[in-house]
Amino acid sequence: MIYVNKLQETNITSGQMNMLFRLRIIFRDIATWIRAYLVSTDPELKQAIKEKLNNLPIEYGNCFKTLFGG
Repeated sequence: MIYVNKLQETNITSGQMNMLFRLRIIFRDIATWIRAYLVSTDPELKQAIKEKLNNLPIEYGNCFKTLFGG
């Protein structure tokens, strides 16, 4: 059986793959931290998680800033 590598036919650079990987990690972090926030009962821990959640959109925006410029 002949195996054809489909990835060679695409024109995705390693920089684009890194960007997709980073965005996937950010989405995973958002889901993880939102779940942690919802199940947390300690007010101090909840505040620390809230600060982490507030920083994630900035990180997300920086990824798109490098992609689109600005």
